[in-house]
Amino acid sequence: MISNYTCDILCSIFDTQQSDAAMKFLIGLNESYLALRSQLLLTSLLPSSAQVYALLLQEVSQRELHTYSFTEAVAMAAKQPIRAFNRPSSWKDKKKPKCTHCGYLNYTADKCFQLIGYPLAGKDLEDQEC
Repeated sequence: MISNYTCDILCSIFDTQQSDAAMKFLIGLNESYLALRSQLLLTSLLPSSAQVYALLLQEVSQRELHTYSFTEAVAMAAKQPIRAFNRPSSWKDKKKPKCTHCGYLNYTADKCFQLIGYPLAGKDLEDQEC
């Protein structure tokens, strides 16, 4: 029969071995897991090696999910047809007015400065008193 004292010593040795195994595992991790390693080493009680491994697997799966989501988003964006300035197609159908006198677009002959004259810049301001 094992005494309580012997059981306590065996439990203490087992805990120390678990802590050493977790420490060796954390020290051997790649530098990309530096944040996880630092966080676990700062805890007052180091988790068991099984818990450390489970946390590492969770971190890896989160990184893969993030990478997959980003890659999928880029692929979906690449599949979308390219539209010029995201204008509705109805804007393309509208015809711009064309001046029959000079041939320029966006105005008609009744607003053509070559026919009606150019505005006098500042002429109205000179006539006014402050």
